[in-house]
This record gives sequence, C-alpha cells and structure tokens, in this order.
Amino acid sequence: GDLSIFHGEGGQPQRMLPIGRSHSHFVLFPSGDQVFVVTRTRAIVWHISSGKRLLEVDHTSNAAGHLVSVLHAAVSADGGVVAACGARAGEAGCMRNWMAAWDARTGKALHRAEGACGSGSAPYF
Repeated sequence: GDLSIFHGEGGQPQRMLPIGRSHSHFVLFPSGDQVFVVTRTRAIVWHISSGKRLLEVDHTSNAAGHLVSVLHAAVSADGGVVAACGARAGEAGCMRNWMAAWDARTGKALHRAEGACGSGSAPYF
C-alpha cells in the first residue's frame, strides 16, 4: 500500500509514499518536511517533497523472536531521534515488548530494549 500525504491547505495530494503491504505506523517530524514510517520490519524516514528515503533501518536485526506488531512510532521534538515500540513473540510463546531508538540522520542505534513477558511502554520524548 501507499501512504498518501495531503497538503493542509486545499487538501490536494502532495506525495504518495510506497510503504508496502505491512501494517505501519507513521508520525510527521515537527518541521513538517519529513515523515517517520515504521513497518513490521523497517523504520524509514522519508523526505515528503522529494519522496526520497533519507534513512532505512531493519529493526528486526539482532532481535530475539518473531515480530508480531508495531504499536507506536515517535519523533523527538528536535527531529534528531526516531523511536518505535511493539510486541514480539519470544521463546515458548511469551510476548515481549520491545523499544528501539535511532539517530534520525545517521540511523545509528541509540537504544534497544526488550521487556519481560507482558511488560513494555511506548516511547515518549
């Protein structure tokens, strides 16, 4: 599927971003010129006007268990950090919540955590 971005004045379509068939969460950057999209396997920063992928991270790498869902996506107030959290099926069917944060410009992993069975929280900045 595609993510449609509309211009605020007049409601005209501004950009269609191909995000694939995976269930996604997205959030606009405070500047309004970028969007952070998290799918079941990827975290992507798109430049809205050009349609270019500025950053793409495989957030399933080095993860224990099978990703079941993405629950939240967030961008810091200064646009420097992007984060996501979700649920993952771990050993013996135990559901574990996960959270990861990356530098929005370089993709460098800043933090990754996985909770105990049934625990977790959403990333807030």
